[in-house]
Amino acid sequence: SRRSYSNSKTRSAVAEMLLDFHPKAATVPNPAEGNRLPLHSAAKCIWLEPQTLQKILHECPDALEKLDPVTGLYPFQIAAIEHTSIDEIGSRKMKLSSK
Repeated sequence: SRRSYSNSKTRSAVAEMLLDFHPKAATVPNPAEGNRLPLHSAAKCIWLEPQTLQKILHECPDALEKLDPVTGLYPFQIAAIEHTSIDEIGSRKMKLSSK
């Protein structure tokens, strides 16, 4: 619905503003979510805008190679299960793997 799309854009904008204010927050595990890294949490968010995900990846690219402590999965696997757009996560992983 139009309203949920608007709420999604707002939530993503707030997340992006927080990253603009404190970029290193993308590297800090969240104890309230079982010490998940922000990328693990972001991978399950269907509302997250691609540019916000890109900011998280820019600040913490190593998170692509880390297993989620809650599910034991990599971020791209979480995104696939959650039906999140995995294009950004998958293409970033491919670029890092080829280095």
